[in-house]
Amino acid sequence: MKILVLGNCQARPVSQLLGLATGATMLEPVVLHLARSEEAPVHEARMREVDLIVAQATQDAFSPAHVASSGIRARHAGKVLVWPNLFYAGQQPWLRYVTHARLGRILGPLDTYHDLRILGDWYQARTGHNPLPVINPDAVTRCALDDLRLREANCDVIVSDLIEAEAHRRPLFFTFNHPANWLLHRLVQRVCDRAGLIPRPFTPPEQEPLARIVPPSLWHGPDSGFPLQGLLPDLQQSGVHLPDPPERLDMSQLRDWSFACYDRQAEALQDHANLRFTPQMPTMPASEGSAQAVWVSTRKTILFETENLVCILHDRGSDQLVMTFAGSGLRPQRNRVWAEEPLEKLGCSVLGFVAKAPNWYPQRDMQRAIDHLANDPALQGFKRRLGYGSSMGGYALLRYGKALQLDMAFVLAPQCSIDPADITDPRFNRFFDPALHPAMKLQPQDIDFPVVALFDPLDVVDNAHMREITRSGEVVPLPVRNAGHVVAELVAGTERLARVLHNLASGNIVGLRHDIQRWRRGALTRPLRVALQASRRHKATAFRIFKTRCAAIDPGGWANILLPLCQAGYGAQLQDEMRRALEKTPENHVLLLAHAVACRQAGDEDRAMEYARHAHRLHPGQFSTFFLERHGKAAARTPARPEQPTPIPAPIENLCRNVMLYWADDTPPPSVRDVVGQWQEIYADWTVTLFSQASAGAWLQDRCGVEIARLFRKCRLPAMQADFFRVFWAIEEGGIYSDITLAPLVCPGFAATGKDLVVMRRFHGRIVNSIFYARKGSADLKQVAYHILQAMSLQTDQNVWSVTGPGAWIAALGQEETTTLGIIPDQEMYETYVKRSMYQASTRGSSQHWSQDQLTASIYLG
Repeated sequence: MKILVLGNCQARPVSQLLGLATGATMLEPVVLHLARSEEAPVHEARMREVDLIVAQATQDAFSPAHVASSGIRARHAGKVLVWPNLFYAGQQPWLRYVTHARLGRILGPLDTYHDLRILGDWYQARTGHNPLPVINPDAVTRCALDDLRLREANCDVIVSDLIEAEAHRRPLFFTFNHPANWLLHRLVQRVCDRAGLIPRPFTPPEQEPLARIVPPSLWHGPDSGFPLQGLLPDLQQSGVHLPDPPERLDMSQLRDWSFACYDRQAEALQDHANLRFTPQMPTMPASEGSAQAVWVSTRKTILFETENLVCILHDRGSDQLVMTFAGSGLRPQRNRVWAEEPLEKLGCSVLGFVAKAPNWYPQRDMQRAIDHLANDPALQGFKRRLGYGSSMGGYALLRYGKALQLDMAFVLAPQCSIDPADITDPRFNRFFDPALHPAMKLQPQDIDFPVVALFDPLDVVDNAHMREITRSGEVVPLPVRNAGHVVAELVAGTERLARVLHNLASGNIVGLRHDIQRWRRGALTRPLRVALQASRRHKATAFRIFKTRCAAIDPGGWANILLPLCQAGYGAQLQDEMRRALEKTPENHVLLLAHAVACRQAGDEDRAMEYARHAHRLHPGQFSTFFLERHGKAAARTPARPEQPTPIPAPIENLCRNVMLYWADDTPPPSVRDVVGQWQEIYADWTVTLFSQASAGAWLQDRCGVEIARLFRKCRLPAMQADFFRVFWAIEEGGIYSDITLAPLVCPGFAATGKDLVVMRRFHGRIVNSIFYARKGSADLKQVAYHILQAMSLQTDQNVWSVTGPGAWIAALGQEETTTLGIIPDQEMYETYVKRSMYQASTRGSSQHWSQDQLTASIYLG
């Protein structure tokens, strides 16, 4: 393996450590500040040669352009890891470069570095006045971390968390841009982890490669191990004659030599108007005289306000502006904006819109805001604008993002409208005001900028909104099952939001999708969402999940699962959970209704009515009205028997009792025969048949005619053959088709739903054809067959998915249940009806898979 490292002075030690950790062949590092434009062909050849490029983050406009990290990532996609410049002033808060606009860097015994306390003493001694501000070390530490986190937003590897945790324990930096071996070693370990490399044990070199200069630091002390070390510059041409410095310095020597150097450069130092101090860090005017003053890094300004909304700018000096729109729960208070805390920690400048009521950002007010902000000088310096909003805020971003000149937006569970004439949304229709939104529904032309939308496809209402929103080709949906409407919980926190912004800025939607799915699997509330989903059809499963896996979840979120469980007859077994939830949210109308149902099942009609009336006062609705009307006169009656959990539906008598599987070769391997055996065992009184390419072709010619058999034989790929045959077999015979990768759990399972056609929906929201049940002659399936025959006759589409696969089904049927089409979520399918089989020879993920094969050859024969 060959690796190339690009970076500043840190590149060489990083390359050395990376070679020791991996044993890889390390090419000569490219040192950014030494690189020249004419070296571009040589450097580019090195990049093409290696398997991994470890590039230090740069500005997009970095010169020479060929070593800018964004360009390297674009040109060599798939083999680039970007790491941050390890730059942190928190351990040397008084250290600065001092530069004269005409004469260049001021030099001293620490070369180009200067301790501002010593320089301030020199000013005081020579002029009687110290013009330098007082340094606040704590504020410098905060600012340095914020600055580093901002620079890490576009990196694949971060170290700010390490620095924050360890800076008070050990020397991490010798100067603000020269890190110690300890930190470099940890950086290399993280590079290996991110690249999927297994580092081997090694001992880092004892010599510190970047300890050429060791200035005063917060960690200096008798046991620091690193005494002061200077590098006296050559000032002979200025007439400065100083003795050779000793190997180590003390503060007295450092001060004396500094004064001597400053005396010879006094003219430049006293030209204050042309001096620049870097890095720029928080300070206080010396006249205030207190190093304990608090530095505020953010300028918060109200840029625009109406009776319905307020627009607030948090300017942190970054070149990227994040525009946030608050949801319906946040109100203007002390200039707060949505996602304020993580964005502040990341150092992002924020333009926050906050509504004064759940008004969905009225059109007239927003148009006035947009007109005002277009000419506001405070917004003119930003190079990139990203949008971030949830629910009501997501709608506003989609509606007004074009006018606000967004480069990209990340929205969470947005609405397309809350107008009842546009969509039924029991949660938000009541907030619609035609005076505020005369034409509310989003149109495709509203969204002409890239948008990534996170939503739960199992949330019926949110899914309906997303179907309307995705009519615009600019919207990329990211479905996340069992997250509910509050999908914002998945990306909460500084580190996760940093990953989101990084992936958005780099256009890495695949990386963002992987991050979201990983966070979903680890979400604390996921079992509660799974239980809620299961409660729609499988109350016993929902009860078991809730009792065994949801105890650690905040009881404040239990109401929506407790109500259906109580309706199913589990109220007596949930008394402790009901009590805990009511203590947490005593005014939750759903929870009160759950108590009403449980009390009635226990025979306590009076308390049941009390709970129901309280719930109805808080939130009048159909259920509470029905409960009160039905049970209002039942107090004197004999207590009703508790309802029993919903039984599993009985088998339907007129099922088509056939199972079909497909394997192209006439001689299937043992693992395939095992799968067939499992179907035969569970579906013992059904006819289970394994077809091959030859037997399927003969069957089609016999049952469907020569023309359909001819089109079948034009399918080059086995997956395509199976796609084609299963449809025509099911129309003629009826029954279950299943891929070899699946094995049954129960019989008749999902076939017993009473629908003519039953399919599975995957987590991404699409229906699939990997397993289904169809009645003989299904009209829905005939529509699918028509699409397949048309595509096979034209032979213009080179994608198996859309010619014979799920794409043909979606084109014919859509993706919603009808009176004849039933859809089962894959999670329910895998938990209840089928399991992964032991078939071992799947080509998924390999170059032999149909999705890869079709890229290099036609999918058709003849």
